[in-house]
Amino acid sequence: MLLVKITKNICNQNRNIILLLLTYVLSILVRETLSKGIIISYTVLAFSVLSMYKTKRGYLKSNLSSLDLFYASAFSGLVPRYISVMVLGLMGQLVIGPPRLYSLPLLILSSIIEEFYFRAKLYDELKSRYGRRCAYLTTTHLYAIFHIPLAALFKLLPLLLIFLLLGVLFQELRLRWGLTSAIIAHIIYNIVGVFYTVSFEFLSIFTISISLLIIILLIKFLA
Repeated sequence: MLLVKITKNICNQNRNIILLLLTYVLSILVRETLSKGIIISYTVLAFSVLSMYKTKRGYLKSNLSSLDLFYASAFSGLVPRYISVMVLGLMGQLVIGPPRLYSLPLLILSSIIEEFYFRAKLYDELKSRYGRRCAYLTTTHLYAIFHIPLAALFKLLPLLLIFLLLGVLFQELRLRWGLTSAIIAHIIYNIVGVFYTVSFEFLSIFTISISLLIIILLIKFLA
């Protein structure tokens, strides 16, 4: 009985975190098992955020003016892509093709959903219970794992570095200038990516990672 009572208390105290993590697992399983799982996966994430969303948190507030916010956020999303394209293009690791415009609506919507889920709701819930460091590390790692297909997890494992750095970049933007900044940067980063493709070998992964690290350091220590 004591064990049951302790377990019940832990579950009650961490109810929102447990629900968010269950949603996370469910969204991955849906994506991996259903033919159109990607759409359902993001629908699951969006529903979990909306069901627990509280407007009083003021997620979208920023200490910058609207114009400054857009410029700073657009810069943060565009510069890593620009550096990568410039370096990889010179090294012949870049393929410029017709833009995959059909993917834009999903890219924009998924960027918004991911930011509300990882950078806002999950981060805040973990921070309120376990502190900032735990929330930061957990959300960035879960964000990175979310973007690697389970069927090719070991083959695509090096890509985790890129998505970890992306998670750090968007989290730093959210902490410094608010969730709107992270959303804008995320959308722009994704939109630019529809114009070219990269062969994810060591050189390209290293180049993209360095470009992300540069902008992270600029935001964290100079912005």
